[in-house]
Amino acid sequence: MTLEKSKNAGGVGRRHSEESRKKMSVAKKGKKAPKRKAVTLEQRKRISESLKTKWRDPEYRGRVSAAIREGLEKKKIKTYAEKSGRTEQKDWQI
Repeated sequence: MTLEKSKNAGGVGRRHSEESRKKMSVAKKGKKAPKRKAVTLEQRKRISESLKTKWRDPEYRGRVSAAIREGLEKKKIKTYAEKSGRTEQKDWQI
């Protein structure tokens, strides 16, 4: 595989031609996006309980919090604590 082919592998960084864009547009005309199935109250309660249980686990909380912080750092978004100047950590953050 040459460098040129590898750069465009999977269509990354490639733009569709005007002709291709028109063909795709015609193919999608009249089609609607699939509708999502409604979630019942019972399902919502089960999901809620499941998430509450997960967040009580310190390992899960730390892993998810770290991933969120990492994502914020990549986007250079300050957390509420950083904006307000609060630096102390709660016992669940340690």
